[in-house]
Amino acid sequence: MALAQIFIEDLRVDAILGVYDHERVTPQRVLVNLVLWVDIRHAAVSDALVDAVDYDKLTQQVTAWVQASRCQLVERLVSELADLVLRQHTAVSQVKVRVDKPDALPQTRTVGIALTRSRAELTKTSEK
Repeated sequence: MALAQIFIEDLRVDAILGVYDHERVTPQRVLVNLVLWVDIRHAAVSDALVDAVDYDKLTQQVTAWVQASRCQLVERLVSELADLVLRQHTAVSQVKVRVDKPDALPQTRTVGIALTRSRAELTKTSEK
């Protein structure tokens, strides 16, 4: 089975994210990038949104979750976002989540973390 990649690039969200005092009180811009591996054959034939990943709904879910998350570490944020996508969108067999903090270090363009997680890994982490 060939899987298609659905991608969402540079979703801008203002969020509390970080360990320093100023990061705990002032929301900062983060960029969320997602790559979803999905079997699109059924949606391609039916041409119906009900058979596809609704990326408008997905970006709304991700935005709301990141805004409410209050994570200290980007490591936790990318891990929980991967789980969220896999739990909420059962057609997704694998997801890559990348979160950038472009304003974190003045001497860099951006810093961040990328994580790839499969549905099988979600099942393993849920059983612990």
